[in-house]
Amino acid sequence: MRGMDVLRGFKHPNPQAHDRGALRGGLDRPQGSLFARLDGPTFQGGPIQYLRIDVHPRRATIDQTRRRQIMAGNRVIKAIALILLLHVGHVHAERFTEAMDQAVQHMLAKQWPEAVSAFDRAASLGNLDAGQQYNFACVLALSGDHDRALTALEAAVNAGYTDTDHMQRDADLASLRTDPRFNAVIEHAGALLAFDQRVYGAKAIETPFAKSLPEAERIAGLSRLWSEAKYNFANFDLVPKLDWDALYLQTLPKVQRSSNTADYYRELIAFVAQLQDGHSGVFPPAALNDTFYARPPLRTRLIENRVLVTEVFHKSLTDQGLRPGTEILAINGKSVHQYVSESVVPWVSASTPQDRDQRSFGFQLLQGDLDQDLDLRIQNAGEDATDINVARWSQAQRSALKVSGKPSFSWKMLPDNIAYVALNEFESDQAATQYLANFERISKAKAIIFDVRRNGGGNGGEGYRVLATLTDQPIPTSRWQTRKYVPAWRAWGLVQTPIAESNSWSADGERHYQGQVLVLTSAETYSAAEDFVGAFKNMGRGKIVGEATGGSTGQPLFLALPGGGGARICAKRDRLADGTEFVGHGIHPDIPSAETVDGFRAGRDTVLDTAIAAIK
Repeated sequence: MRGMDVLRGFKHPNPQAHDRGALRGGLDRPQGSLFARLDGPTFQGGPIQYLRIDVHPRRATIDQTRRRQIMAGNRVIKAIALILLLHVGHVHAERFTEAMDQAVQHMLAKQWPEAVSAFDRAASLGNLDAGQQYNFACVLALSGDHDRALTALEAAVNAGYTDTDHMQRDADLASLRTDPRFNAVIEHAGALLAFDQRVYGAKAIETPFAKSLPEAERIAGLSRLWSEAKYNFANFDLVPKLDWDALYLQTLPKVQRSSNTADYYRELIAFVAQLQDGHSGVFPPAALNDTFYARPPLRTRLIENRVLVTEVFHKSLTDQGLRPGTEILAINGKSVHQYVSESVVPWVSASTPQDRDQRSFGFQLLQGDLDQDLDLRIQNAGEDATDINVARWSQAQRSALKVSGKPSFSWKMLPDNIAYVALNEFESDQAATQYLANFERISKAKAIIFDVRRNGGGNGGEGYRVLATLTDQPIPTSRWQTRKYVPAWRAWGLVQTPIAESNSWSADGERHYQGQVLVLTSAETYSAAEDFVGAFKNMGRGKIVGEATGGSTGQPLFLALPGGGGARICAKRDRLADGTEFVGHGIHPDIPSAETVDGFRAGRDTVLDTAIAAIK
């Protein structure tokens, strides 16, 4: 069975296709047609008395020629058509969502017959997408209805689900594998995937690493990046001054002049960085890791516009005076801000100023070529500035230190019966699973403070599992959209319209904490962690304390490039459930609070102190 991320449309390595027709909104509607009477007006092509709107589950389409005529016609007519669509669609959207929520709950409880009934209700109200069809097939197989399970599995494949490896190892489908029809479905999925890869892939230019690449390959790689972003990037409206085609032409001679693969990838990284998107970027070949990613074994952070060392992982550095709280004043003879502006920022893909700062003055500040040491001017509190030379370490050297990162989950009871819960990642299920395992003790607190300041994201569903314990109502989580390119529409002179949907998540059902809740955020609160914060904000369940989040989430489209490198292009745009934009802006706190240099050096958590003071 695929996880709830697929079922609900969250980020997943193999996102499934959705067909939602021409109108935005993805509303659910009954099967059939609606007719809006149009008295009086005349459109191009003759008088029209009735406008037919073909209505299908979860999809409404108006003939595109008529759509163009309507958009140029009487406003009253447009209003009538839209009112009919919205009225019918709203009712069925709610019913479809309710049925799917019930299906999810029954699946989690392993109540297979009840889950089948809920899926049947949902299917009668709307089209199940590929992930939903796949989970329906699993539920049917587990309930013993093998014929319908195979039919649902074939429907999932026809809707775009082609993960044959998963289908062949998924224990939920074990009872189907002896049926010849199962192999036929696998073959069909493989054929669809092969055709898709032949049309949209680029195997000819996905060449292995070489120290230098032929000019034709270099141009082909740049061209693939340009083309994939042109047709798939979700956020061009957030960079209105960017002329993507002109930038492509400006970059062409640069990649032609690249004398080696490292220089070539520096140009590609700078090219995609102009999209100003944290979910888009270029990754050099693994063979060049020590050229691009070597760095000293320490961590830094921008606090009050000053660069402070936050962690040191080797005695050789502490012997040179580096320790938590040390300020870095200059790098290679330039002030730290000038160095960042000239030597870091041009190669940083970031969605917001705060995102750019946390990357540029954080993990990307000191990274670079293993063979190039760094000259640092540093200063500790109450001491004179000193100059030191620091070597970069390879990834292998840093890994050998066996530095343990922050745990996925931790919690403690603070004075005055306040529970502090750190959720440091949603890449795995550990943070949510451990929170639920400790819920009984945590829920005895008069207030909970959730800390996602160092959570870089992962799977949005993991954060929603936590939020589901804070309410007894469905949670509106987000609205999302992706571009849909229909060549015939372009040939007819029609504007391309996106596919758009809203998502929700069911309440936990067994757990319900009703005390006060606060969430701590920073610019390092990112991606799926921002999904968590956005849904919390929409719930109206409590205050957000800290700094604006990173302002970037979405579904990356991954690409292979010549020489063994790769790239990703953000292909999905997310908004808060009420439609508020946060990509390119960040989610801003209700109670602003930021770290201070004095507080960090003294070991005080200023933001946590602010949150504690806000608890009634």
